[in-house]
Amino acid sequence: MDNNLLTQRSQLTETVYFEFLPGKYRGQTFTDESVFIEDETFGLLEPIVQKHVSEWNRSAFTAITKETWETIISDFEVFKQKLAEASSVSDIKSDIRLINNWTEETLDKDFAKNKTELIGMIDNLTEWLRTNLQSQEIVSILGV
Repeated sequence: MDNNLLTQRSQLTETVYFEFLPGKYRGQTFTDESVFIEDETFGLLEPIVQKHVSEWNRSAFTAITKETWETIISDFEVFKQKLAEASSVSDIKSDIRLINNWTEETLDKDFAKNKTELIGMIDNLTEWLRTNLQSQEIVSILGV
C-alpha cells in the first residue's frame, strides 16, 4: 500500500491507480500533467468524492467541476483532522472505504506511520488540486 501522491509516471508499478487529470479526459491516460493515487489508498478518500459526485463510478472517467472540488477539498480537510486525532483504523473506519481485509491490516499495523503519510498525501493532493483549479474549471478522475 503506497500512501503517497505519485507525481510522475516513473513512480508507478504494476498496481491499479486513480489518475487525477487537469481538465476533461482527452483520449489519453497516464499523462505527464496527471497525478496518481494507488487504488487502496484512494479508497480511504473515495467516500468523500462519492458524497459530492452523484455520477461517481470508480471504473469510469469522471469530470468534476471546480465548484464541486471546493466542497470535496473542504471535506478532505475535515477528514484529515479526524485522521490526525485517530489512534487506530477503528477511529476512522466509518469514514473510509477499505478495499479488502489486507488494506485494513496493513493500515493498522503501523498506524502512526501510515497516518502521517496519509495526511501528507492529502496535503499534497489538495495543493495540487488548488493549483490546477486556478487555471482549470474541471479536474477529472480517471478510474480503474
